[in-house]
Amino acid sequence: MRKILLILMLIACLPVKAITSGDKAVRYLRKEFANYLRSEKLVVRDVEDDKGLVRHYFKYICNEKEAADTGFVFSELSRLEQAFGTCSAVATEMHRSQEVMPTYDRDVYRLVRTGARHFLFPIFRSHYQVATFNHADGSKRHFILAWQKDKFTDSKGQPFCCINGFVMEADGDEWKIERQTIRNNEAKEEKNIDTLRYEELKRKLTNLKTLYQESKDDSLKGDAYAYMIYSLCEKFDTGIEQKQYLELCDIIDDLLATPVRSGLPTYGQRTDLFCKASMVIDDNVIGYRFTSKASAFYTNGGPIQKESMARRLSHKYHLDSAILADMPLCDITLDYDTRKIKDIGNTRYVDARVFPGFYKGYKPLDEGRSSLHLSYRIPKDMFIEFEYGNMFRWKWVLLSDSVPVKMDMATGTMVGSDINKRFVGYQKRIMRLLPELKKSMIHGFGRRLIIDRKSYDAVVDSIREIEWQAIAENKDNMIPAYYLSKIYYELSFEKLRSVMLHDSPYAGHYLMQPVWKYYNGLQKESTVANKEGRSAMKSSISL
Repeated sequence: MRKILLILMLIACLPVKAITSGDKAVRYLRKEFANYLRSEKLVVRDVEDDKGLVRHYFKYICNEKEAADTGFVFSELSRLEQAFGTCSAVATEMHRSQEVMPTYDRDVYRLVRTGARHFLFPIFRSHYQVATFNHADGSKRHFILAWQKDKFTDSKGQPFCCINGFVMEADGDEWKIERQTIRNNEAKEEKNIDTLRYEELKRKLTNLKTLYQESKDDSLKGDAYAYMIYSLCEKFDTGIEQKQYLELCDIIDDLLATPVRSGLPTYGQRTDLFCKASMVIDDNVIGYRFTSKASAFYTNGGPIQKESMARRLSHKYHLDSAILADMPLCDITLDYDTRKIKDIGNTRYVDARVFPGFYKGYKPLDEGRSSLHLSYRIPKDMFIEFEYGNMFRWKWVLLSDSVPVKMDMATGTMVGSDINKRFVGYQKRIMRLLPELKKSMIHGFGRRLIIDRKSYDAVVDSIREIEWQAIAENKDNMIPAYYLSKIYYELSFEKLRSVMLHDSPYAGHYLMQPVWKYYNGLQKESTVANKEGRSAMKSSISL
């Protein structure tokens, strides 16, 4: 420990030429950035430049003893933070974190581009250094360093510590540092329904949808309309009914389905804005969500997915409300004990939803209690997800059947039907592999980036084997419906054909609707290809 402290003190005492101008500060920080990113301790991923923006994400992994000795701040990181302090006297704007943000109710900073109004790089619950300098010609350059600590245990039970972070440089007057207040959703009061305000929001979103669709391929206009749509939804603070929520989601679905010129650099960011718009509207729905249809905006595989297989899917699941009303209600009871759960960070809630998102029960945790008892009654043959945690959330999924379920969320120990016990068994096997993803990913700051593709893909392959096993071994029950809805687009036609059985119990489950649509399309393509092949063979024979 003393040796490390001595090294840090020596680094701090190294002579540095006086920084007397913004130009000198820019050159100095660029040099320090380059030196830092060359460190052998780091795994670095560079992200393509966009409008004068340079981004480098980094990851540092160490054991518990090293983290304890250094307080997580290894020498190269300490030197980089000191470099910001050296340049602070000539900075036109400087922001520093005093401590890691413990709650959502804090002011944070983000880098945005004016005109397009991108949502970019929120510095959230992080250590950060943000600085802006003026060049001699009056132009600006921005620098950001942000990092987060994390601790986890891998699949073999070995503890690890890591730092996820990024360094960023933005050149040009169109970029600026913007303060943003992150509100604590847990503290929201029950909202009153205001039909007039809802109608006004619906009208504005409809008009903006038209404008967006007319200028979708115009980079600046399309980005501006996307941001305006999100901004309207974010500022809307009036309660709405379930039916009103669905009408607004239909508008957003149309936006997501609007074809955009391929290769447009900002298309992914627009999609994120539309998805976020839907999520902030969802917070305004009064009571539990129980509707006749729902949309799943994000890729079904979620974060556990190879980049080569990434797809943006937008599905609508149709359910007959009358049939749902006649379904028998099933009981699910959960016990949540924080004392039994390790490394869950600042968990403040348990979130329950019938997959993929049309029934939601939000349960904040009482800070004065270590445990929470949850009970739900839902229609038969529904999959209900229970989530708790932060970036890599812990998740259990249960099937509502005729046997009441009682489950300890911390351990996965449960009383219920044999089907649910088997279902949870597959999930436990997958959950043991999830920490391995942390070794190969940069996560935080609103992003997940694969930094070691080979290691990451190996873990995903192992998870997919378990999911396929769950499908293949349970053709006599509902379990395949859940896993097929997550990975169907990754499966070959031959594999799908072996499990797409019209007489199976899961064939008519609502989660199978997009799966059947996809499979029928592949079947049609296969039939056409076979006919063309036979025609070509006959032609060659006749010749």
